Amino acid sequence: MGSVPFCDCAQACSEQARAKKKHLETERLQAARTLFELTDLNGDGLISVEEFALMGLLQTKVHKERAMTVEEEEQIKNIFVQRFGRDINADLRPIAYAEYKDYILWFVNSMDPGDMQAQSLIWDGMVVEATTARQMATENSSLYVAPMLPSLLTSLGQNCPSPKLVLSRI
Repeated sequence: MGSVPFCDCAQACSEQARAKKKHLETERLQAARTLFELTDLNGDGLISVEEFALMGLLQTKVHKERAMTVEEEEQIKNIFVQRFGRDINADLRPIAYAEYKDYILWFVNSMDPGDMQAQSLIWDGMVVEATTARQMATENSSLYVAPMLPSLLTSLGQNCPSPKLVLSRI
């Protein structure tokens, strides 16, 4: 035959699919790292249950059309404290990036299993929410003693240290 080399279209398509999958996987890991850094409010390289709960509250506020009552804020924080204990670290100890990455990958994978395109959009949305929440925490924050968390953790049956200083805009 002529001088045109044989092209196996199935192989070319699978190589393109592998390249796309690799690119999306890289984006997922970058998004997980970004989310970790945004949630680590005090910059110590760990995410505490307090930081997780506060960021969860602020991300919830991003979607609210009205101001939340103190009771509503406490309920939202409680949900995130329980999620941290159930899905991330039962002892409610601060976690490093590796443990957070495992959690957040599992969390997003559970939303649209196997659909990396849909998950890419989910990751993008999560980063936007976390960026907005971090801005809320940073622009309107002050250090204060969080009396709610020790009593909340105690009510969940946890052995809880004394109140910690946390960033908050509340």
